[in-house]
Amino acid sequence: MLGFVGILLGLSSSGEVLGQTTVLSQNFDGITMGTTPSAVYTIDNGNSGCSGAADLWRITSANPSCSCTCNTDCSGNRAVIDYGGAACSQDVTLVVGSFSGYASVDVSFDYAADIDGTSDQLIVVLYDETTMTSTPVTVIDGVDVNDTAFPATTINGLNSSNTYSLRFTYIAAYEWGVQIDNILIVSNCNPPIATTTIVPDCVNAQFSIDVDVTLNDATDINITNDADASKNVPNAGSGITTVGPFAAGTDVIITLEGTPYGGCDATLAAETEACACSTIPVAAVTSNAPDCGAGTFDIDVNITNLGGGTTANTGANIYVNNVLESSNVGLGTTIINKPDDTYTVYVEGNGGTGFATCVTADESAAAGCTNDVCADAFTVATDGTPTTSIDVSNYTNTPNGSCEHHLSNENTADAWFQFVAPTSGMVNI
Repeated sequence: MLGFVGILLGLSSSGEVLGQTTVLSQNFDGITMGTTPSAVYTIDNGNSGCSGAADLWRITSANPSCSCTCNTDCSGNRAVIDYGGAACSQDVTLVVGSFSGYASVDVSFDYAADIDGTSDQLIVVLYDETTMTSTPVTVIDGVDVNDTAFPATTINGLNSSNTYSLRFTYIAAYEWGVQIDNILIVSNCNPPIATTTIVPDCVNAQFSIDVDVTLNDATDINITNDADASKNVPNAGSGITTVGPFAAGTDVIITLEGTPYGGCDATLAAETEACACSTIPVAAVTSNAPDCGAGTFDIDVNITNLGGGTTANTGANIYVNNVLESSNVGLGTTIINKPDDTYTVYVEGNGGTGFATCVTADESAAAGCTNDVCADAFTVATDGTPTTSIDVSNYTNTPNGSCEHHLSNENTADAWFQFVAPTSGMVNI
C-alpha cells in the first residue's frame, strides 16, 4: 500500500535567486515533528510488515540509524525514512508543497539513500494534482548514495494552468532508509500571461476568443490551439489577438508559445461558448372566442419573461406558422387577429448574447365557426368573390331562434350566410 505525508510548511511561492524565480523552497527547518505516525500529518501505515514510525517518512534533525549518511549536503531538519525491521517492505511517498503557473522548471535537492538490489528505488516525480498524472524527475537505484546533491534538472512540458507537487517515493525491501533535504524548484523564465474574453457569434453558431497577451521574457509569441490548427496565429505579439472562429460548443485550449522567441510557453484553461439559451422565454398563448360574422379570432400572447443567454434579452419576436407576426415586443400581452383556423405560435427572445436561438416551445391557437345557426352566419362578399368552402357533413338541425321563419323545412340541417347589400348596383354572390 502507498503511504503519504503532506509537507506544506516553509515553502516559498516567490523570490529571486541568481536571476531565477524561486517556485518552491523547502529545507524542513522550523518544522517540529515527533517520530510517531500521529505526528506526521497523514501516513498510511499499511506498508507490508512495517510496524512503527521508523519505516515511514518523518522529520528529524539527525542522521537516522541507517547505512546512508548526509552530513555535508544535509543540515538541520530533513525528511527521512529509517530502518524499522527486517520484515518491512517500504512503499511510502513524501508530498512536498504545491505550485502552478510554470511550463518549465529546474528541480534540485540533497539526499542519501540505501539502495540494495534491483528492486530498491527512490522515485522522484512532479505530480500534476489537476490531472493526477506524473512527470518523471529521476529514479535513483542500483547503489547506495551518501551526501549527494541532485543537480538542477530542467523539467519541460508542464501545464502552467495546473497545480503540481514534488513527490518522493521510496520502494525498498526492509532497507536502511533515505534522507531528503534542501529542495529547490526554480524557473528560469517568466512565462507569457494572458486574459481571455469570449466573443460570441451565435447567429452563426460560432465564437472567437480575444487573447490579451503580456509577453514577459519572450520577445514574441505564437498563439496556438488544440481545436483547429488553421486558427493558429504566428507572431501574435503583445496586446489583443482574436483567435477563431470556432464552432459553438467546442472546447478550446490556447497555448502561448514563447519558447521560439527566447521565452517559455504557457497553456491557458479551456474556453468554450455553447451558444445556448440559458433562460428560455416564458409566454402563454390563449385563443379567444371567434367573431363568426367576420370569420376571425384574437390570439393573446402574454410574455412574462424575455429569457436570455450570456446577457438578458431586451425584446421578443412572435412567430405564427413560422412567419414573423410581431417584432421586438416587450413584456405583457400582444393581441394578434387571424382568420379562423389552427395556428402554431412561438416566441423568440432577442437582444441578448450567448445563444444561437432562444425560443419557447410551439403552442397551438385555434378557433372556428360552423355557421349552422343563424347567429353564426358567415359574411360573404357581394362582388362574386367565392367564400371559403365548408364541410357540412357534421352540421345538425339546430334551433335558429328568430331565423326559424325563413326555413321551408325546419327539420333540415342548414348553413347560414349573410351579406351587406350595397346602396346601388348589382349583388353578385
